[in-house]
Amino acid sequence: MQENVVGDKSELLGETPTSLAEPVEEVTEVEGDSVEEPAIQARSVAINDGFPKDQRVEFTPEMLNGLCTSKYSCLEETIYPIGWSADGKFAYLLEEPGEAVINYTLHLIVQDTKTDKQVLKDTYKASEQPNSKSEDTSIDFSTVWEKNKDRYNELLLEHKISGGNGTQFYGMPWVASQRPYRFKGLNKMTHNDLFDVDVVAEHRLEITEQGVGKKIILSHVFGKYDMALGTQALGYFESPFEDRIAVVDAYEKRGYEGPPNVLKLMIVGCDLSQGFK
Repeated sequence: MQENVVGDKSELLGETPTSLAEPVEEVTEVEGDSVEEPAIQARSVAINDGFPKDQRVEFTPEMLNGLCTSKYSCLEETIYPIGWSADGKFAYLLEEPGEAVINYTLHLIVQDTKTDKQVLKDTYKASEQPNSKSEDTSIDFSTVWEKNKDRYNELLLEHKISGGNGTQFYGMPWVASQRPYRFKGLNKMTHNDLFDVDVVAEHRLEITEQGVGKKIILSHVFGKYDMALGTQALGYFESPFEDRIAVVDAYEKRGYEGPPNVLKLMIVGCDLSQGFK
């Protein structure tokens, strides 16, 4: 995760295995459009009652819009929205999928959606805990939240986060008359010779508001080890305090040792009150 990133569908930095020299002049457009049909919302997976576990967002195939379509599907990062502050900070929990090894990892993040700087990132990693055991499968979201909730709540209070406000996820596609926003990803592709696969070298995310205009909210150059096969804006959370959203952008990353690939999430802030041309 990084700071000062504005959202679209291919983010996160890293560095690349060899052969990403000069990007080829191939630019692809990936759109997240509005439709004149019933909106598809993310499903909230509530295994047990209780906030914030019941806020978990599950992405539908319609939202993924071409990502993670192989027979192996994808391991996925998981987001649990917590709430907003009146000054534009968005708080959420991000759960890593555990690629290659079992090492449960959960991040509590408070992000300033005006700058996309993560003003707080508190990470729980199972392997770093006292008396930790290798590949302990008993550690999960519920056990980590229960153990840390008092400290988490203190941190959220410090940043004036109002829990449970603005946690509705508006997943694409949606009815144009209800949600007048459209996202377009502009990707410059290059070929990775080591793995003989086309990857995204540069990515921009554009938002258009019907009848108002458009603007770029993310410009990102992928690093060597990001291995982004494709990108997609999945939807957004809306601040209850001001005309501002937190866009959930995603990219499909090639698996560390091959399939399955990994769905990586990026949160990008967007001010809906200005900047459209």
